[in-house]
Amino acid sequence: MPSPFLVWVVGLGVLTTLTSFLSLFLRINIEVSLFTTGGALVIGWFFWKENPIPKIRFSFSKDILKTAAWLLIILCVVTVLENATHKPANPDTGIYHAQAIRWIETYPAVPGLGNLHTRLAYNSSWLVINALFSFVYLDILSFHLLGSVFFVIFLGYLFEGLFRFVSCGAEISDILRIFLIPVSFWVFASEISSPGTDLPSALLIWIVLLEFLRFLERGGEVYPLQAELLLGLSVFTVTVKLSSAPILLVGIYMLWWKFKRDGFKTLPVLLGMGALVLLPWIARNVVLSGYLVYPRPELDFFHLDWKIPLKVAAAEKDVIMAWARIPGRETREVLQMPLVEWAGVWFSKLSSNRKAMLGLIGAAPVAYLLAAILFHKFSKPVIKVLTPYAYAFLVAYAGVAFWFFTAPDFRFGYAFVICAVLMIVLPGVIILKGLVDFRKSALVGLVVLGLLAYQVNVLARSFEPGTMGERTLLPRDYVQLTTAPCQLRNLTIWCAEAYNECWYAPFPCAPSANPSVEMRGSTLQDGFRSIDLVP
Repeated sequence: MPSPFLVWVVGLGVLTTLTSFLSLFLRINIEVSLFTTGGALVIGWFFWKENPIPKIRFSFSKDILKTAAWLLIILCVVTVLENATHKPANPDTGIYHAQAIRWIETYPAVPGLGNLHTRLAYNSSWLVINALFSFVYLDILSFHLLGSVFFVIFLGYLFEGLFRFVSCGAEISDILRIFLIPVSFWVFASEISSPGTDLPSALLIWIVLLEFLRFLERGGEVYPLQAELLLGLSVFTVTVKLSSAPILLVGIYMLWWKFKRDGFKTLPVLLGMGALVLLPWIARNVVLSGYLVYPRPELDFFHLDWKIPLKVAAAEKDVIMAWARIPGRETREVLQMPLVEWAGVWFSKLSSNRKAMLGLIGAAPVAYLLAAILFHKFSKPVIKVLTPYAYAFLVAYAGVAFWFFTAPDFRFGYAFVICAVLMIVLPGVIILKGLVDFRKSALVGLVVLGLLAYQVNVLARSFEPGTMGERTLLPRDYVQLTTAPCQLRNLTIWCAEAYNECWYAPFPCAPSANPSVEMRGSTLQDGFRSIDLVP
């Protein structure tokens, strides 16, 4: 059976897909919340009727390592709780995440919403599911805790590997899970409080990669429907963040594997499942922007009066690429630079640890090739064990290449950079596993103690005693900055006065007003259009 934590993630994908479909016709508010909760209760009743709740027994373990592992779990959960209640830290949350969630809570998908503010057309299914769990109808605040819940579930998935390691029954993929426990906090501790899309897309990519490694090391499905699960999750990840697209290579591998095993018999079902996940996301793209995928102006198949003008979409794409390469420089100047020139400037501005990671990713394949040539006899058994993982190496490095050549801001690339680092560590893990008997080694204890020490440090650095009073019962609300009325062609809205950030209120709000944009009808739900496209 798949991990219960993995089942939770699959359930999240199914619920998000359903909610995205409903968001085309309904606001994601109390109505949809009651519908989905009622459906969950009915499903739960039938499930527990057929599968009685098992008795759970807690007992104190006399194994000091297992006790230390449980202490580590407690520290991790406390760290997540501390960070979850902080002010949302993702820089894009104030610019558009919070306002996008507000629109989803208030109206069904709004035609041409991207004309009001182009980033409101950056469609992510993660913002839709955040609207479902914002519980805004309770009139307390718009909660933004789903990222922290997902992070705890992800840690549970990683800790399964740690406990198998402590019990000396770990496989290679389990050891790589342990590696991600400190890495996930190092990269995303400050992001836990935000509804941003960087954290969930990275966690999904790591889960898909780890499950794919399990699939490869066993030479096939570890449990029934693993191939379907990997295909579905890889597609779902793309709907969370478009820059996750290379993870679809795992889904493609699953299609090939199923075809090789079953022929054409199961392909229609698998392709239909993938299409079902993509369909509401694509439909929301078309409604919000007029394009299949935004901002990809080359995918221009529709003639809709609310479509974002082609020149605006193309400029948006260029701005993202230029900003990710060299922030602060003029867009045209950056895009005209040869690869060697902009890459040199980009690399020089990276921090030392980021340079080290990229250097490791670049140098490791060359070093491994030289080692295989120089120590052929020793490396032969290692190469034999590594061969089944070749496609996983391809996925990781394809992700890094895609990130580098599209929008190489490091915040967008952490997921695949860490995947590449995992694959670089893999040969060392294989060699270590072959040389060390974990049952007799002090290494297990050192790993657990090292994780404990690191987590204590993370918690200490995260703790904000000065804000405890305002977040003891509830997490901190969205920031509220000053705004001022501004004018569209036939509507007055609010515009940001600081940092281009509107946050959640007032509503509707945009960084600035475009006087060539107008309402399509008498209400906000009718949407917006540019007069450049009006006949």
